[in-house]
Amino acid sequence: MNSSLSLRIVCLLFGCAVSSGVLAQTAFTLKEAQEYAVKTNVNALNAKLDVDMAVARKNEIRAIGLPQLNASVDIKDYVKLPVAFFPDFIGPAIYQSLLAYQVLPPGTPAPPSRDPSAVALGTKYNITAGATLSQLLFSNDYLVGLQASKAYLDLSQKMLDRSAIETRVAVAKAYYSVLINRERIKLLDANIERLEKLRSDIVAMGAAGFVERIDQNRVEVSLNNLKTEKEKIGRLMLLAEYLLKFQMGYPADQSITLTDQITLEQLPSPDLLDNSKANASNRIEYKLLESQVKLNALDLKRNRGGYLPSLAAYSSGSYSFQKNNLDLGGFRWIPVLIVGATLNVPIFDGFSRHFKIQQAVITLQKSKNQQAQFEQAVQLEVAQAQASYNNALSSIKTQQRNAELAREVYDVTKTKYQQGVGTNTDVVNADAALKESQTNLYNSLYDFYLAKIDLDKALGTFTK
Repeated sequence: MNSSLSLRIVCLLFGCAVSSGVLAQTAFTLKEAQEYAVKTNVNALNAKLDVDMAVARKNEIRAIGLPQLNASVDIKDYVKLPVAFFPDFIGPAIYQSLLAYQVLPPGTPAPPSRDPSAVALGTKYNITAGATLSQLLFSNDYLVGLQASKAYLDLSQKMLDRSAIETRVAVAKAYYSVLINRERIKLLDANIERLEKLRSDIVAMGAAGFVERIDQNRVEVSLNNLKTEKEKIGRLMLLAEYLLKFQMGYPADQSITLTDQITLEQLPSPDLLDNSKANASNRIEYKLLESQVKLNALDLKRNRGGYLPSLAAYSSGSYSFQKNNLDLGGFRWIPVLIVGATLNVPIFDGFSRHFKIQQAVITLQKSKNQQAQFEQAVQLEVAQAQASYNNALSSIKTQQRNAELAREVYDVTKTKYQQGVGTNTDVVNADAALKESQTNLYNSLYDFYLAKIDLDKALGTFTK
């Protein structure tokens, strides 16, 4: 085996090991699922790229204030030289001088006497090579642009934080949806097992002649309905898992295990509504509005500073070559060196800058109004979230009690039926009421988890 083939095999094995390492984790707590999503979710990845772009934009603007060096080479071939007319009394002398210094091509006919002399000026070939160095010394637009680039980078970073929070919220809701559906399937399995036991008892009683066939049919109908409902919940759970994988950026064809458990134990007590907890400054949206206000203020500053002059220094050096042929020997290059500065002073622009300032003032005021409105909206959002959260807690406690009572009713009804003092209809109805109360309990539990997420998000305590 040659060394090249061995290297390719090693690289392939290394790549497989890395790939398997990336997909090795298949069991996730809620926190691990959120961390995974922040690293792999498309929206989160694009937000990170936006930050990288903002960094590049900042460096681009900063580069404007650094020295600028440019080089150029210009080659001209005068296929037809420009002509100037001279009076006849100086024509012959100039004609001889131009021939002597090879300005005119050899063989150029002499101008006729007593008429203005037409003389071709210059040489056929002109080559100029040079470089220009420039440095911006003062520009209001550049200075404000530097500040704006930093503010835009800060805005991009906050948008990345917002993307991370939204990703965590979406993953949490999808995660709890899967857990609730799994608990519902467990509940349905328990109910199916209970009804199958009841059916078995009724069949035995029917064989002994104690119950009618219709009693068995009623239980059979309830059992079939439970099995059908279990199939539906199973499909919903698969959809919930696909949604969770999508929110996480996890491969859809890979299996996933959720290690967290939902429980009805140790639930918190309902809190009284307290809007003092609503602090808009804790919300990432408020911080984004702050950054937007800062950017609009910088835009106003830039427009107001548009009346200031700008100053730039420059230096240019070049060598020129002029000859009637391209033989570079025997002829020296002529150097040219220029040093200077340019001062641009705006004087009158038809009031264009004045109206731009007016627009910038209005835009800044609008962003401040949005910031103030958001502060008020946070108060309302927190109040709504707290109400939903407290209602969900109260609903859980109510549904817990209902489920306990429904269980007691079912047990008593079943015992009475087995003792011959009750009807099969009562048992079926009690079983339906028990199943409904259990379903309501898990629905209220799911509502509680969603309300808890929304409340944390409204309070700004849902960490990025």
